[in-house]
Amino acid sequence: ESSSGRLFLHPTSHLIHHDCLRDGPAQARLARGKVERLPAFTVEVVGHFARPLCPEHLHSLLRPGDVVVIELPQRMNGGRTCRWETLMEIRRLTAESGARLHMDGARLFEAKPFYGRDVREICALFDSVYISWYKGFGGMAGALLAASDSLISLAADWRSRLGGGLFTFTPQWLDAREQLRCHLGSFTQRFLRLQELVEAMTAEPALSLFLRFEPPAPESCLIHVYLKGSEDMLQAAHDGVLNALGLKLWNRLRGVGYPASFCDDDEEAQSEAGECYFEFNMGPANAQIPISTFLEGW
Repeated sequence: ESSSGRLFLHPTSHLIHHDCLRDGPAQARLARGKVERLPAFTVEVVGHFARPLCPEHLHSLLRPGDVVVIELPQRMNGGRTCRWETLMEIRRLTAESGARLHMDGARLFEAKPFYGRDVREICALFDSVYISWYKGFGGMAGALLAASDSLISLAADWRSRLGGGLFTFTPQWLDAREQLRCHLGSFTQRFLRLQELVEAMTAEPALSLFLRFEPPAPESCLIHVYLKGSEDMLQAAHDGVLNALGLKLWNRLRGVGYPASFCDDDEEAQSEAGECYFEFNMGPANAQIPISTFLEGW
């Protein structure tokens, strides 16, 4: 709504990382150019890759017309999620400065159990909220944008201008409604199941020799798993487990992990030497697999 505003993004923001499936160094190089092409905004990247956004990153920076984007949870660093008190303080800062607060809540329902609060209470802190119907819910496509009537009207215009308009969204909406009915009550169970799995695997001395989690304890229904070894060696071991047990431990290894920030000298979130990582999502199917089966595979 402002032609002079600045866009404040965390280094993990999906508005920077359009393609999450590349390895870290390649993604970082692409990201530097992509932020410069976002329309209508001067982009400011604030915060540290390894941690969620903090109020300290925004103090004395905000002014009317600015927009702060918070992703809940942050996919690129393992599903890390801002604490409730942090969200409330950032809301206060944006309100006092006349800035807007937007939630990239593509996986909001996967972070909801971490807060133990109603989704409406979480969303009430934000001026606008984006929620995906296929991430977490398994819908065929589509998303929801919640905001004021004026912002929704502008967003609809820009969706058409940018080529996102279809004659009808009825198929996507009908499928999204069905997936919402099927899975809305499952996220707390998924989160608790992931906690149980991480605790069990972390307690196994043999696994700690080659496996670690980022973050060390889940903050949403997804987490990153780092493994020691080359990609070829790890994939060969994985194929052996798949042939022997019919258990697929990961979909794909994603290279060496993501750099801590756009500054090459920040090594806080760098993966350790000789590691690869993959993203593990606790979906409805995974949640039905016994913990003992996971441990047997590993």
